[in-house]
Amino acid sequence: MARYLEVPVRWEFSPRARELLDREERTGYFPSPSPLWLHASRDPWNKPLFVTTFDLLRLSLVRFAASFLVLLTTGILNRLVITELGVSAILATLLFSLQHFASPLALWTGRISDRATVMGRRRTPFIMAFTIVAAVPVPFLPDLLTSLDRASSVVLAGVSLAVIGFGLKAANLLVSALIVDQVGDAEVRGRQLNMVWVMAIAGFIAGGVVFGWALPEFDPAKALDVDRLRLVATLTAVAVVLVTLVGVTGAETRAAEDLRPFPESVPVGMKTGEVLRRPELRRALVFLALSDLAFFLQEFILEPFGGDVFDLPPSVTTSFNITCGAGMLLSMVAASGLGILQGSFPTRAVLRTANVAGAVAFIALAAASLTSETRPLGASLPVVAIFVLGAAKGLYNTGLSHRFMALASPADAGVVMGAWGAIGGFSMAVGGLLGGVLISLGETLGIELRASYGLAFAFEGFLLLAALAFIREPKLSTPARPDLGL
Repeated sequence: MARYLEVPVRWEFSPRARELLDREERTGYFPSPSPLWLHASRDPWNKPLFVTTFDLLRLSLVRFAASFLVLLTTGILNRLVITELGVSAILATLLFSLQHFASPLALWTGRISDRATVMGRRRTPFIMAFTIVAAVPVPFLPDLLTSLDRASSVVLAGVSLAVIGFGLKAANLLVSALIVDQVGDAEVRGRQLNMVWVMAIAGFIAGGVVFGWALPEFDPAKALDVDRLRLVATLTAVAVVLVTLVGVTGAETRAAEDLRPFPESVPVGMKTGEVLRRPELRRALVFLALSDLAFFLQEFILEPFGGDVFDLPPSVTTSFNITCGAGMLLSMVAASGLGILQGSFPTRAVLRTANVAGAVAFIALAAASLTSETRPLGASLPVVAIFVLGAAKGLYNTGLSHRFMALASPADAGVVMGAWGAIGGFSMAVGGLLGGVLISLGETLGIELRASYGLAFAFEGFLLLAALAFIREPKLSTPARPDLGL
């Protein structure tokens, strides 16, 4: 083994993998490896190139916890502001879209983490710091959002939501960068990140159950309901920080000096520009921009859609997240299994299927909105459409995981993951804002509310189909194996 580690294959083993192999050499003990569907790639001694299942699940707790904050802001609070408080859809979506408009800063944070270390670590200290940044404003949101008639509350709520969005996006993308640091094989990276996504979706489902129980109804005129909302927001923020701390503890070993990806003399801006000029990455980012714009145009109007068109209470519209999350979870597991069975992940086919399925779901939602007067909600078209939409988003997330992991390397992981987050986040922001604009514009023009929702959903379906023109399969580069003389 010593001979192998001396061969100049720079990123074949992560520091964690080296540590585990050294431990086996000294003690004869090696932790139980992850299941095949998590890595399906091994070194010449038949050892996993990443960490154990436990380590990966523990790291995934970062995304699991973040899902609670995302659901609280984009789902619960957004719906309460529009439906229960009667704030105009355009103002509400503008405020909540600020979470995503702050995302371009993630490119900067990713680049800094490529270069800087804190206590010898490049990723986990930043993950923890940005999670705390995101959690701090959360307890103040209920009071700010229930007093939007004051200009100061509008400004402070906007700043708070922007800070939350920036912190969450930066922390989540550095989790992806950490996986790139640890894994040399693109196929393995995609499967590892898919596991993280599965935990994030599980967080949405769990959050939907918890918030549906904690906030069955909300009346802004009742002090008890407002106090309950404050308590839920505060406990959520504290829990997210604690769970993230558990998730990052021990996830990254101290970086060795010889693992610095490039010399300190290389300017950050020049290196970033070189990475972003790669044709394959640029095509992937255009596809990402159009698809995220489409998928997230409904982000701030789906739950109000249930309240405005079908007159459903918050506890029921919150269940939309459970239905959507169940579809996402099932499709992500199925797509991962398909990749294992085929031996390599069919990125292009999965992304194409995701966009087509998403377009079908949005057309179904448009039809449900237009026929809402004659069709009860129950277990009919809207619920099925939301499940299909979740399945489409699950396939989309899985395909993107494999695509961007194939485009990244440890030397530029922060930039590639940051670009993913910056472009994707900005598209989400524009999409979320555009959804509110379309609904408000329809009301201004005298269009019936259910027709406005229907037109917005139909537009999302069109965008998903248009994005198909930019799907290209990235060229995978697998690190060369050294000649061990075996």
